Amino acid sequence: MPAKLPTEALLEAARWAPSLYNTQPWRFRPTADAWEVRWDPECELPVADPQRVALMMNLGAVIEYLAVAASAHGLDVQFTPPDFRGTQPNLGFIVGKLLFVERTGEPSPLLPFLASRQTSRKPYRTEPLPPGVLDELQAAAASAGCWLYHTTDRAAIATIAAEAARGTMAQFGEPERYAEFYRWLRPLSAADGLDIPSLDLAGPWGSLWKSVLPPSRMTRLKLAQWALASQQRALIQSTPAVCMLATNSREWKGWVQAGRALSRVWLHAARHGLVTHPTPSALYTPAGRELVHERLGVEGDFLVSCLFRLGESLPAPRSGRLEAESLLF
Repeated sequence: MPAKLPTEALLEAARWAPSLYNTQPWRFRPTADAWEVRWDPECELPVADPQRVALMMNLGAVIEYLAVAASAHGLDVQFTPPDFRGTQPNLGFIVGKLLFVERTGEPSPLLPFLASRQTSRKPYRTEPLPPGVLDELQAAAASAGCWLYHTTDRAAIATIAAEAARGTMAQFGEPERYAEFYRWLRPLSAADGLDIPSLDLAGPWGSLWKSVLPPSRMTRLKLAQWALASQQRALIQSTPAVCMLATNSREWKGWVQAGRALSRVWLHAARHGLVTHPTPSALYTPAGRELVHERLGVEGDFLVSCLFRLGESLPAPRSGRLEAESLLF
């Protein structure tokens, strides 16, 4: 490992990695020869993510961000998972080590987009994507050992949008799931979690949403549930492309790699001024997954996937981020 690492620059890059519910679970412990990559158990989602699939993808996402940031300082990142056999790591919340080694060549072309890449839950412009973008994103996924399926067909997107609405309504049938989501909901901008503005629920109706979102009310108010489901449907239906990143790995190491692939794809999208928005509700039921796979032309059995819409939107509020120093322990 180089005598002195650009720790400040690396931690600043890590702040901007994407994570489910914006939990930002990653934590780092520098050692003599590497950085240990761990996670904060308070950031786990035992209802929405009982197998820690999303958690491992979150950690993979931040590793990819660190690799891109390190390239600006003539460094490569080598990720070494612990010697552990099984589907999940259970070694004191350690997912592996990062070794920083010297590299040659230019910095990653994705470097300028680490802080500008973002999720936008606003409506997207309906104009077709720039030529060649989807091919570039597919190549980015393949470079990390994953697959990227997509569709720009309006009928297929409308079908997926309708399934997302059904999936959203179905999720309200699990009060524990919604309560877990609400735990990460923030009325105003905060260092973590999802705030009302970033969910695009502010504006003239913001006060009303704040009053109905608590689980004691939301799980009983069918009209509010329907309104959110209808919003999901409208957002997806107007998007120019729906994509799904997939891996056939059934081990946690593959899920970490899938997280790296997803970050890589989204950073390539940001190069073209595009934003993304995960829309997992369409995959909530087995019937929904089968339908989405059919519309996307998916072949094979993929245990892990991330469905998202892709396009260009008006400027959107950004979720908050933890301070860099809080990521070390």
